[in-house]
This record gives sequence, structure tokens and C-alpha cells, in this order.
Amino acid sequence: MVFFKLVLVGRLENLVSDRRLVAHCALRLDILLFLGYEVDEELPWHSTVSRTRQLFPAAVFERLFDHVFAQCVARGLVAGDTQAVDSAPVKANASLEAVREKQAAGPTGPHLSGRVQTPAAGSVLTAPAHQLRQLASAGGRARRPARWARGTTKPAC
Repeated sequence: MVFFKLVLVGRLENLVSDRRLVAHCALRLDILLFLGYEVDEELPWHSTVSRTRQLFPAAVFERLFDHVFAQCVARGLVAGDTQAVDSAPVKANASLEAVREKQAAGPTGPHLSGRVQTPAAGSVLTAPAHQLRQLASAGGRARRPARWARGTTKPAC
């Protein structure tokens, strides 16, 4: 009985590895209660689960899962008219005002175009606004990354 409960938990939790299944079940109190185990009681080894799984054809497991699903539907646990979606708001590092079509910021190089081109008078930079503010506040000075302490050389790539 414990084996079939373990296999059912593996199916519901989408755990395909017997090692992960046993480790997962050992950490979850709700699953231990479902299996009938105490907190300090040891679960079967993953090799025992694997060997027992090989004793039964796959059709047995499919029939078991179909039977459990039919019982859930009969008890009203599965209706099919409501969907639950889990999400979390994530702050994007983007601004709609800063969205522009990318353009070449400088010459493409004589090897690509055959001649050196100068940038147009109204060319657009594609850097984010906070980086443009940092460049403006630096006053054109090149900044060395903090990890390159004074007196050290730039690491070779």
C-alpha cells in the first residue's frame, strides 16, 4: 500500500526520480501523514521503490491513477470550470520612454562599409537612462571598475 501511495505522490508532484521522490517525501509532513509514517520513521530506500516498480506493468499504474482521478471527480474535487494561476510581480529594468529602435552608435568600420562614416547629428544612444546619467555626472572621465585597484593592471581576457 505504501508503494502505491509513493508512486501516486511521485505522479502528483511530478517527480520522476525515485531518489528525489523518497527525499521529497521525507521532508514533507503532509506526505508523511498520507503515507502513514511518523516524523522520525525512515521511509523505504529508493532502490526498494525501483525494484517494486519493476514488478508491475505500466498499465497497472495507469489504471490506478485513472481510478484515483475518477474518485476525485466524483467527490467534486475536480470540476474543470476554474483555473488557478500563480504569479508574482517582478520589477522590470525597463522604461517605456526609453524604448527606441536600435541604431548604430558609431561607425561600422572601414572593413564593413568600405569607408569611415561619421555619426549623424541626432544619433540616438541605446543605453538605459541611469547609465546616461552616470556618464554625464562623470564629465567624460573614464571610470575604472572598483575591482581594479590603483596600481594594478587590467586582467588579461
